[in-house]
This record gives sequence, C-alpha cells and structure tokens, in this order.
Amino acid sequence: QALGEQVVLPIRFAACRAFGQIAKYVKTDNDQTLHVTASALTSLFVLLAEANENTVHIIIQTIRELSERNQAIVSEIPPEHFKKFLELFRIYHAEAMIGEEISDLVEVWAKVPACLNSLVQTFMPYIFDLIDVHQRLFEQGTRLNGYHDALALPDSLILAQRLTKFLNVETCSEVIVKFYQKLVNLMSVAVDATIFNQGTECLRGLIFVGADLIKENGLVDQSVAIAHKIMDPSTESGSALTLGYYLIQLFSRLSVEMNPEFLKEIVRLVRDSEILSVTQSLVLLFARLLHSNSREIVDFLSNMDIEGATGLQLLLCRWLKHQYLFTGKYSKNVTASALSILLRLKDQRLSETIVTGLGEYATNLEV
Repeated sequence: QALGEQVVLPIRFAACRAFGQIAKYVKTDNDQTLHVTASALTSLFVLLAEANENTVHIIIQTIRELSERNQAIVSEIPPEHFKKFLELFRIYHAEAMIGEEISDLVEVWAKVPACLNSLVQTFMPYIFDLIDVHQRLFEQGTRLNGYHDALALPDSLILAQRLTKFLNVETCSEVIVKFYQKLVNLMSVAVDATIFNQGTECLRGLIFVGADLIKENGLVDQSVAIAHKIMDPSTESGSALTLGYYLIQLFSRLSVEMNPEFLKEIVRLVRDSEILSVTQSLVLLFARLLHSNSREIVDFLSNMDIEGATGLQLLLCRWLKHQYLFTGKYSKNVTASALSILLRLKDQRLSETIVTGLGEYATNLEV
C-alpha cells in the first residue's frame, strides 16, 4: 500500500527501499505472495516516472531483487516497461552506479526466455544506430573524446554483452549476424581503445553463440583483420586488454589457421606489452594451446626468432614474471597447469632457456 500513487513520494521511496531489502527473504511459492510481488513490481514501474538521478537507482535495485526471484512474474512484464529502461539508459548510462544497475537488470531479464526477444527488439536498434553514428565519426577522423556523449557507445556495448550471451541462433540469427557485421565494420575504422576493448568482448560473445553463422556469412577474414589491427604497433597500447580471449575464440570456434607469422605477431605483443591484463589474456591463449598441443607449440616457439631471442624465451620471461599477478580462478588454474605440462615434457630446450626479469637474477627453467 505504501507504494501506491496516492502516497507521498518520500514514503513511496522508503517503501521501495524496504521492499528491496526484504525481497530476498520472501518465498514466492504461493499465489498470494506472487500476487503481492506482481503488484509491487507494477507500482515500482509507475514510481520510475517520479525518480531522479538521486533516487532512480533505489527503484532499479528493488526491481532487480524482485526479478531475480520471480521468473514467472518477469515473463509477464509488458514490453513498454523495457522501453522505459531504454530511456533511463539513454539518460543515465554515464552515471556509473545507475548505468551498471540497468545493465545488471537487463541481464537478469534476458535469462527469462519469454523476455529475451522483447529486450533484443528494444535495445539492439538503439545500439545499431549508435554504431552507425560512431562509424561515420571515425570515418571523418573524429575521436570519441571529441563527441558530445563519448561514453554512449562503450556503455551500450557493455549492455550488449549482457544480452548476447543469451542469444539463440534459432530465433536471433539475423540479429547475431547484423550485430557482428556492424561491429567489425566499426572496428575497422575505429581508433579508440575503449571501442576495441568493448568491441572484442562483444565479438567473442557472438562467436561463442553463433560461430557457424559467422562462418557461413563470410565474416572470418574480417575477424582476423580486427585482431591484426589491434596488434599493430600504431594502435593504442590499451586496445588489447581482452585480445587473448578474442583470439581463443578465433582459433577454437572459427577455426582460424595459426600460421607462423600470426603467432609471431602475438608473441611480439606479449614481449612489448606493459599492461598486466593484456599479458594475462595472451598467456592464457598459449596456455590453452599447450594443453592440447604441448610438444608442437614448444617446437614452434623454440624455432621462432624475434630479434635474437626465441619465442619460447620471450613468452616464458613474461609469463613467469607475471604468473603470480594473474587474476581469476580459471586463468590462474589454466596457466599454472600449463607450466606443469611444460615441466613434465623434460625438454632440454627448456633447460637451456634463460628467463630474465625474475628479481635481480636470470635463471634457467629447471626440468
């Protein structure tokens, strides 16, 4: 009752906050509770019209709490409510807390199959239009920091990442292909690190759900070209934060050939990068390769010459220097276990590889 339109706003917002706090403890396994929750959700959508930048996050958080525990109710949300959140995103995407809360809520809704198509139809046309606008800007030589809303596209790509992981090739094939094509076209002319980083995250998500579609539509070569562009020395060094994860998708799902020059280019980037996340993502790529083709990878890296050093030496120097700094359970486990695979090979070339950068000493990798 305290959420009703006839109640003064301060009490309605207080009731909203209270409802969000108790929602996690409410069991929705009976009709009465479901009815009350559905009614509260409707009142919260109405309350959005009265919110401002200081209060809207309270409503969004409460709607998310209710949505996470009531998929049956979420499936009944009318599409016009999703449009309200698109408008909120347009206004508040650059507000860190609000923009992130909206993206989190969209992901919660996207998990409900009955909502996914409505969410895609609501948000993706807006994102497509933004991509088109920014492609024209880049083609004219304009950088993001010269645009009046520089964060509009990067923030929208973050939201898109939340949606793409749930796309189904049977119902969303057209959206998958269209989004992928627009992204590779944009990134072929982009110059800003944020676009490369968020763009590659979206691309790898689309590859994960629709690799066959991407191959069927002849988009593999463009995908590889984007990787080469990011690795180009003239590209901003911060553009490759998630490149390794993108390359993993290229090799494993798009069946891109691991030719010697391509891998040599990757090793050079490992050697030259001064950003930990870049190093970690690229080392993870080689760690995964070692898990499946350990001797072949060691042979290849040992025979690779890069300005007087072998690829194996350059990779291990960076890898062993930063292994203890890697984050994420998966990355730490895969890279550590790959090192144990190397040791079990008992390859003499590993004993002869001098690894520098470990403290003030240079050491051989003992086998």
